[in-house]
Amino acid sequence: MKLLNIGLRRNGEGELSIGSIHATLAANDIHIVRWAEVEEGKSEPTYIGLVEGASRDRIERVAMELGQDAIAVYDLKAAKGELIGPKARGWGAFDRQLFQVL
Repeated sequence: MKLLNIGLRRNGEGELSIGSIHATLAANDIHIVRWAEVEEGKSEPTYIGLVEGASRDRIERVAMELGQDAIAVYDLKAAKGELIGPKARGWGAFDRQLFQVL
């Protein structure tokens, strides 16, 4: 299982809705086990999802479909975090201090 942090603000494109996140995850065969929305996260309003079936390729597609530069991902089994998305490199390394948990 993996934890996802998806920022709800997008550059110039308005905020993401929870419904659009859920629909995009489902369309990419990612199963939501539990989720929460943090109104004011450590850096911005954030969707936090505990998910199954989230391969790197699927998360990359979700990031692109939601217009996200990157999604912060923490793999519970591997005990490792990373940023995945079309512009992940521009955000630097995964920062555990900014990562939100359920």
